[in-house]
Amino acid sequence: MDYGKAALAALASIPTGLEFSDSNVARSIAVTLDQSLVKQDYLGGYIEIQPDSWDSTLPSTDATTNAWGFPTSLSPAEQQRVKDFAFNGRSIMYIRLPLGFAYRGYRNIDGTTSLAKNIGERFAGQNAALKAWFDRISVNGGGLAPEYWCPAPYWVTSGTYSGDNQLRAGGSYPMTTTLASIKASDATQYNAQITAFTDAVVNDLEYLHQNIAPVRMFGLQNEPKYSQMLYGACKYDAQTYNDVLEALYPKIQASVALSTYNGLPNTVKLHVASSDETSPFTGIAATFIANHANWIWGYSHHSMRKASGEAYSGGAEWYKSAEFATIKGSKTNVFINEYEYFSTTFGTDDFRCSNNMLHLINEAVYGGAQVLHPVIHICKPLGQTSSDTNTSGYSLFAANLSGNYGVPPFSGTNTYGLNKGAVSPNTWAYNSWAMFGDNLPVGAYLLGDYSKTIQNAGWCAYKYGGKLYLFFANNSAEDVSISISFGASKTFKGKAYSMKYVGDAMKNKMGDTIKFVIPAYSGQSWIEATPAPTVILPNTTLVSDSFNRANSTTTIGNADIGGAWKKDIATTVLGINSNKAYPVTVITDTTIYFDVGNTDVIVSADGVFAGYLALSLRVLDDDNHLRLRLSSAGFALATYINATTTIVVQDTSIVPVNSTTYNIKAVMNGTTIDCYLDGILKFTGTVTSLTTRTRHGLFFSHSFVPNTRYDNFLIKSK
Repeated sequence: MDYGKAALAALASIPTGLEFSDSNVARSIAVTLDQSLVKQDYLGGYIEIQPDSWDSTLPSTDATTNAWGFPTSLSPAEQQRVKDFAFNGRSIMYIRLPLGFAYRGYRNIDGTTSLAKNIGERFAGQNAALKAWFDRISVNGGGLAPEYWCPAPYWVTSGTYSGDNQLRAGGSYPMTTTLASIKASDATQYNAQITAFTDAVVNDLEYLHQNIAPVRMFGLQNEPKYSQMLYGACKYDAQTYNDVLEALYPKIQASVALSTYNGLPNTVKLHVASSDETSPFTGIAATFIANHANWIWGYSHHSMRKASGEAYSGGAEWYKSAEFATIKGSKTNVFINEYEYFSTTFGTDDFRCSNNMLHLINEAVYGGAQVLHPVIHICKPLGQTSSDTNTSGYSLFAANLSGNYGVPPFSGTNTYGLNKGAVSPNTWAYNSWAMFGDNLPVGAYLLGDYSKTIQNAGWCAYKYGGKLYLFFANNSAEDVSISISFGASKTFKGKAYSMKYVGDAMKNKMGDTIKFVIPAYSGQSWIEATPAPTVILPNTTLVSDSFNRANSTTTIGNADIGGAWKKDIATTVLGINSNKAYPVTVITDTTIYFDVGNTDVIVSADGVFAGYLALSLRVLDDDNHLRLRLSSAGFALATYINATTTIVVQDTSIVPVNSTTYNIKAVMNGTTIDCYLDGILKFTGTVTSLTTRTRHGLFFSHSFVPNTRYDNFLIKSK
C-alpha cells in the first residue's frame, strides 16, 4: 500500500527491534477485527498463595512447627521484587487463599469439643506480612479470593483438616454423622447446623477482610468430590452444596463489614465449583447452578491437564474442542483456577511457556474469562518434585526458604545458587505471564470475532483508553502468521515472549492490514501507538441518533452519527417502533452505549415514561456504571457498582406521568455531574467512582418491557 511521503518518512524513523521473517510460515489466517463486537472486561490476574508450609507431609497446626510460608520466608528485598512484578496493583489482582490448608490457624475454640470454629493466622506476623504484600492490590480494586480446602475442624466429621471429612450434623449427633444424612430425617437440626456453619464462614471472611486484604471473590469448596486429602478436603453432595450456598451468599451480601473497603463499596463475587469432575458444572454444583445462576459471577474448574497438554495432545487447543464447548455451554466467565504441570518431565520448557500464553488467550476468547490464571502458585520452595507440590510445574517463582528451612547456595537441590530467602523466576511461567501482566491494563475489554481459527495458535484483541492491545501465541514447532485488517491505518509497538525473550522490543508495524509472524513456541504483545491528540471543539456532536428509520423487531440499527450501538447482554433484543428505540426482549437489565474516548461529556435523550427512564454514564459494564434515572421514586443520580445501587442525590418531589415525554441530560466534569430534567438543572451530584470510563448510553430495565421508548439521543463534547 502507498502510504505517502509523510508516512514513509515516519516508518523510516521507527526504532529498530526484533522482526521475524515469514519465509518459514507453515500456517496462516487472515481476519478482520470488528470493534463493534464488544465482549467481557478484564479484571486482572488470579493466583494462589501458600502462606503456610506444604511439603507432602501432614501440615502442622501448632504455632511453631514448620512455620514457613510466603511471604514470611522471603527476605524483605525479595518480597519487594515479587511485589513489583506480580502484586503491583495492575498485574495479579486476585489472591486465591486456601483456607484449612495453606492458611490454617485456629480461632474461636469450642469449649465442649476443644475444636476451632474459625480459621486465622497460625503463627505471629502471618497476617501482617500478607497485608503488606497485597497493599497495592487492595487499593487498586483487587484483593482476596478465599476458598475452603477444609472448614475449621469443629464443622467436619473427623475434627481435623486432613481426616475423612464431610460437614457434620452437629447437635447431639456423633461427630461422624454427616449433615447430608439427616436432611430427610431431622430438617430442624439440618437447617440449624447450616445456619451456624454459614455464620462461621461469614466470620472467617470478615476476619480476612479486616486483617489482611479486602475479600473480593469467594468459592465455597475446592474440589468438593473429595472427602480426604493430606492437605485437607471436605466432600459435598449436590443438595448440601446447594443448601449451604443458598443460605450463605445472602449473608455475605448482607455483611456490613464486607460491604465496604476503605470507604468504597465492595461486593464479593461468587464462583462455582472449583471442581475436577469430568463435567464440572453438571455434578456437585449443578443444583445450585440451576437454582441460582443469577447469583454466580464465574465458573471455575480444574481441567488443567487438558489445557496444559498432559491429557490432551494439543494442550491449549483443547479450548477449541467440542468437549470444552459442552462444558461451557451458555455460561459466561468460565476459567481454570488451578493450572500446573504434575509431571516434572512432561513437555519442554519451550512448549510450556508458549502453551501457557495460548491457554491464557483461549481462556479469554473461548471461556469468556474475566480473570487470567497464569499458574497455580506465586512461589514454591526449591526441590519439590511430587505431583502435588512441584517447584518447576507449579509456580511463578522458585524460592529458597530463609533460616533453617532453606538450602545453602549450590548445595543439594539449590541448583539456582540462591541465597536463603531469595527467589528465582520459573522462566516458562514467568515469561508467559509477563506478556499479559506487563501489558494488559485492568479494565480493558475484549472485542472481535474469533470464529476463524488457526491450529496450535491464537490471538485476541482488547481495547483500553481508545487503544488496541493485541496478543498472539503459537505452541507448535512451526512458524505461523496472522494477518489482521483494522479498517484504518494503525501503528503498533510490539514485544516478544518465549523462553528466550521476555518483553524484548520488536520493530514497529504500521498499516490498515498487518501481518504478524509468530515463530515456533512463542508469543507477542502489540500495543497501539498513542495517536496525536485530536482537538475537539466544545459542543461538538460525538454521537447522535434520531432513530428515524424503518420499524424493526430484531435490531436497533446504527446511529446517525457514531456508528453501531454496543451491548453486552446477548439475550437482549432492541428494535425501532415509530422512529423510537424500544425493548423487544429484555430478560436482564441492559445498557447500550458508545465509547467516545472521553469521560467528561454531555449526554442527553428524550424518553417516553413507562415506569423507568435512565441514561447510563461512565459504563464499565452492565453491573458497573452511573445512572441518571427517572422513576416513580423521583429523579435521581445513582451509582450502580457490582450490581448494587447507591443513590448519590435525588429529588423525590418529581412525579413523572406515564406516556409523557421527558428530556434527561447529564453534564459531566470530573467528579461533578449536573443533572437536568426538561432543560432545568435539578441538582448537582459528586461521584468518585468510574471517573475514567468513556462509555455512555441508554438503560433498558427488564421490569418495564415493552412500553419504554427513547428518542433523540446525543453525546456532545463539553
